[in-house]
Amino acid sequence: MKASYFLIIISVAILLGVYYSYTQHFLVAYEEEKVSAAKVFEDELIAFRSQLSVTENDIFDSIYREQNAKLTVWKHFLGIGFEYEILAPDYFECTKSVIAAVQKSNQNLMRIENLKRQLLGLFTSDYEALYNRLIDSRELVYRTRHFECNHFFPELKLVVYEPSDWNDIHAHLIKLRSVIADVELSNSSTRNELQNTIRNNIGQFRSSYQSTFRSRIERESSNLVQSSLKEYVVDVGNFSPTVLNLETTSFNVNYFNSILQQELTAQWHNNALNTGARPYTNCFPSQNSCSGPNCSEIRVINSGSDVIVTVKDRNGRVVRHAYIRGNDSFTIHLPDGTYQTFFYSGRGWNPNKPMSSSTCSQLRGGFTNNESFTKDPSFDNLRRHIITYTLTPTRSGNFNTVGSNATQNF
Repeated sequence: MKASYFLIIISVAILLGVYYSYTQHFLVAYEEEKVSAAKVFEDELIAFRSQLSVTENDIFDSIYREQNAKLTVWKHFLGIGFEYEILAPDYFECTKSVIAAVQKSNQNLMRIENLKRQLLGLFTSDYEALYNRLIDSRELVYRTRHFECNHFFPELKLVVYEPSDWNDIHAHLIKLRSVIADVELSNSSTRNELQNTIRNNIGQFRSSYQSTFRSRIERESSNLVQSSLKEYVVDVGNFSPTVLNLETTSFNVNYFNSILQQELTAQWHNNALNTGARPYTNCFPSQNSCSGPNCSEIRVINSGSDVIVTVKDRNGRVVRHAYIRGNDSFTIHLPDGTYQTFFYSGRGWNPNKPMSSSTCSQLRGGFTNNESFTKDPSFDNLRRHIITYTLTPTRSGNFNTVGSNATQNF
């Protein structure tokens, strides 16, 4: 019995010795493989970097991550796992292509930065607005290039230069600038049109009134040159259009003409001729004299508005005319004969106002306010007579007139 126990103990001891020996052998071999793998990795890394230029080494430093270059290898012993790291297959081969790609990416980045500076210099804020919009909308992005061995460089981003993108941006900006320039030119033309219209019409005003007219135009500038926002859409290139809301101006010609007519009238509002003036000498006789015994007189005492007195013979021809201010009087001298007297009264003498006439197509000059045409309804046969007309602003007077018109008066 004791012999059996002894044999069992001996067998267990032998087994334990074998297990220990095998375990020690495995652990030594595992450590040797681990050290060898690390040595191979370092040697391969040194050898690889020795083949690179300074620039390529700089690129490698920027992209190299040691943990991405290694693979974990597992060893199992009696159900227990042991691990160590080895150089990942094809890592350095893949790295060569990545370095080349990064060099290309850097070239692309330099090209893009140069283009951005050029476009900024040419188009300033227009370029910045467009570029920021395309970046924000991700219609223009720095793209990431993928490799078959991308798992070695998962964080790598490469700049891709797409000539069509930048050609589209340039073409878009040219069109954008063209639209803005066209609107600015149109707005400038509007302002020039106003100034040209002022210059073309300023000569119609008395020199003393021109500054008044210009002041009125200045006060009315917002009504004469009207502004509004207009939408322009620039759709050039393979990205969303740019919508511009630009202020455009237009010249309100009708409003200008309305002001012009008002001021042409207003400039003569307080204008008056001297008593005795004969404003229609281009159409009617200019004299006011009569010599010899066969002469008569028509005296006008005017206490109302200014008045133009015209005297016609029996054939309807104007033989005398005279301007008489309010609260003034004047005597018309003329040969004996049969005459009819007409009165044209009002305020504010405009020498350029066209007047209707039965005998003269070039008759100019008239009142701007409170016009009134009247006449003595009867013909007077004058023989060394003196007739006096007293004009008052009341219905009572030394005679009764009847209505008339410009054609009858002139």
